[in-house]
Amino acid sequence: MKDGKREPARHPGDELLTVAEVAALLKVSSKRVRNLMSGGTFQVGRHFLRPSGLGPRFIKSRLEAWLRGSDASAEDSIPMSRPRGQRTTASRAANPA
Repeated sequence: MKDGKREPARHPGDELLTVAEVAALLKVSSKRVRNLMSGGTFQVGRHFLRPSGLGPRFIKSRLEAWLRGSDASAEDSIPMSRPRGQRTTASRAANPA
């Protein structure tokens, strides 16, 4: 446990992939992979690790489970849209009308 985050239990044979390797596997750009990370589709501790001194490393078996749709977070991967003009709670607090 580092920085209050638990690392997921991994099997010794699990391969770790870089952002570039995941991008090549998914046939998307590295920027898209990072956007999926920051958007919450890929989650720290579930899909990838942040080892100190290195960039993020994806757990290949977890990524493959996500691709198959057998990952528990797969249903949350596409956020629902808001009705036009509706503001989020955070934007209301920052910019009261």
